[in-house]
Amino acid sequence: MARTRGQRGKNVNVDAMFIFYCTPDEEMRLPAYSDVAKQFGVSVRVVEKYGSKFDWGKKRDAFGKEQIKKAEETLLEQIEKASTRHLENYVEMEALGMDVLREQKALFHGANLGEKKKGRKFSPWVIGEVTTVVKRAMNGQRVILGLPTEVSKADINQTNRDLNLPPDQIEEMDNFLQSNGNKHPNTNK
Repeated sequence: MARTRGQRGKNVNVDAMFIFYCTPDEEMRLPAYSDVAKQFGVSVRVVEKYGSKFDWGKKRDAFGKEQIKKAEETLLEQIEKASTRHLENYVEMEALGMDVLREQKALFHGANLGEKKKGRKFSPWVIGEVTTVVKRAMNGQRVILGLPTEVSKADINQTNRDLNLPPDQIEEMDNFLQSNGNKHPNTNK
């Protein structure tokens, strides 16, 4: 595409018209041919001619799908990075909390033996606060890893977990099992 003649010999930038045709407005609506015609001061018939000649509809659909795919990939990367960062923070929080609990345990045993450590003493309040922090850190880790945060006896007895695997991966696993003489667990194939 490039510059070409439109109605009444007027030069028309077909590339600019196509870019405008693919660019959503503030409300995320894509322009119609009539909007392009109005923007560039040409007839709708001229826009239709170029749209048909250069297959604008298919190109805009393909471009839109490509942009959606890129946006989804970017979002997944951001979620993965945030989840990793949050998991690292929760692990650090848990480790620090456990260090404080170990120190409180040592202070407790030392206090029972009559030992005194300068400036530090056993504190039930600290143990309560730190235990809450450690529990929150563990629950945060479990949420990120997709594990339950509250466990009951019924949950412990649950042996099945749903796996959301793509069909090609399931087929690959089935083929592997069959090639090794194992039967498919659900169908006795």
